[in-house]
Amino acid sequence: MMAFLISCRICRLLVMLSFVGLGISGLLSYSAYNLLPARPILEIVLAFISILYVYEIDKKAAFYGVCSFLYLICGYYVARSGSGALDFLLIYKAYVYFVFLSFLVGKRSIDKRYVRMLYRVLCLLYLSKYVVWLLIGVSDRPGLYGENNFELVFILLLFIGLWSFASRAELIDWFVLFVIFLLSGSRSGMVALFVAIFVLNLRPIDGRFLAGLLFLAVVFVGVIYSFLSRVPDGGFERIDRFVFLLVFISEIQYWGVWEFLTGSPPITALSDFSCSRLSFYQNLFSYSDPSVCYSVILHSFVLRTIFDHGILGLIFMFCFVNYGLLRAGMTLKVRLAVLGVIFMSGLSVSSLNSIFVAFGLAILFSLNIKSVSGIKDGLNRAT
Repeated sequence: MMAFLISCRICRLLVMLSFVGLGISGLLSYSAYNLLPARPILEIVLAFISILYVYEIDKKAAFYGVCSFLYLICGYYVARSGSGALDFLLIYKAYVYFVFLSFLVGKRSIDKRYVRMLYRVLCLLYLSKYVVWLLIGVSDRPGLYGENNFELVFILLLFIGLWSFASRAELIDWFVLFVIFLLSGSRSGMVALFVAIFVLNLRPIDGRFLAGLLFLAVVFVGVIYSFLSRVPDGGFERIDRFVFLLVFISEIQYWGVWEFLTGSPPITALSDFSCSRLSFYQNLFSYSDPSVCYSVILHSFVLRTIFDHGILGLIFMFCFVNYGLLRAGMTLKVRLAVLGVIFMSGLSVSSLNSIFVAFGLAILFSLNIKSVSGIKDGLNRAT
């Protein structure tokens, strides 16, 4: 018990120091997102805190972790002659995260006070950086740790975690979150926010429901504005995500049922035609062969997962996430909000392949919501 408490304190302190420290580093940088390599640092921190919780692993979480590990080993064994290690890790990164996340399921080491403090400190950092960046930054897309399409999902997952303790959030938390997302200019971020607000405010019609509906309408206007402000002159056909979808469709047009269920063989490159069509994303071509591109270039996590791991792979991932949230004591509504945010983010960017989503889930999996729910139920029965 003492070892567990020590591990909890070390992990909470390390998470706070990492995100606040990197946030301050980002606040000082305006020619780049951050003075430090935020993503690799956070990946190291996630691996370290997961190892601290390696004992007393939840049995079902261990099943998901072992399956992920075996899938990684088998995939690398099959593909080792056709691709470099970096290409492999980019395609299978979500499964690497799952191995570490499986150690955190059901630990219940994070309480509401900690989540509220972390959330509000980070909101202050996000808001400060985004405002100043738009005034003096080098582009109109601000970022604190990295590109905001990725980091926004983390703060949104943190907000849902805070909301889950009492099935509500203070008005100031809603307002600041909306302002941050609006300043970001991220279309995928605004859609994810819209989904979260819609799901969390599903309830019988009352005053709170009507207030949530009004706020949802405001967010919807923000979503429309974000989309229309970034439509290129050539129309929707020039939007890169639309092009990625067309490339994906062309790659799977001759697939059978088995391919849809299991995906392509490990590390299958896209066709030469598809790679040439996406040549403007040269930095996403293979690390080992710059003339070859893999599913990473499609950006969308959902498309990438179906191409590489099939529909069964996508189901496996969301089942694991749902189980981790369930063990933390989250209600069906909250779990749907988290899964909806991850899915909507995955339609545009890397979602579960991103360290920001992985770290958001690490915190959510570690929440101690059941004890709070138990106290509330006891008080309700007593009265």
